[in-house]
Amino acid sequence: GPDALLPSGAIDLLLVDWSAREPDWGERLVAWRGASPRPRVIVFGPHTDLAAHDAARRAGLGPMWARSRLVSELPRILDAERRAVSGA
Repeated sequence: GPDALLPSGAIDLLLVDWSAREPDWGERLVAWRGASPRPRVIVFGPHTDLAAHDAARRAGLGPMWARSRLVSELPRILDAERRAVSGA
């Protein structure tokens, strides 16, 4: 399950492919977001799966990103996260 993929230390950023999720992904992600310090969660999936977008929003995970947007924005996202974590 997804818990096996998590490191034992603090989590700064979770990138989650919603289409690869298990049935209780939403509940687990909400719990992980409640961790301290609170990790940033970016959920992504097919832009055509409107039901998945709604499910992610209902789970309190914010808007789901289209895969194509994640691919184009990933370098900027990772750089911003690196700067936030390092305090630079």
